[in-house]
Amino acid sequence: MVELIISAVIVLVIMFLFTFSMFKNIIRRIGDNSKKYFIDKLQDYNYIIEEKEKELEILKSEIKDLNKVFYYTNYLNLIYFF
Repeated sequence: MVELIISAVIVLVIMFLFTFSMFKNIIRRIGDNSKKYFIDKLQDYNYIIEEKEKELEILKSEIKDLNKVFYYTNYLNLIYFF
């Protein structure tokens, strides 16, 4: 009877250790996959931010050009007016 209880306890301990190691492995894999996912998302966001910064630079240069034209035409109008 004692031998049966000891063997059952040993089997339960082995099953517990096996289950614990499986869960540990699964949690590590999920962590690695989530890290990869978020790193990929951050790289996508960095690309989007860089594209938007380029568009902003283009818009800034266009605004500068338009301001130059506007100031030049106002200057000419003032000269023509006087």
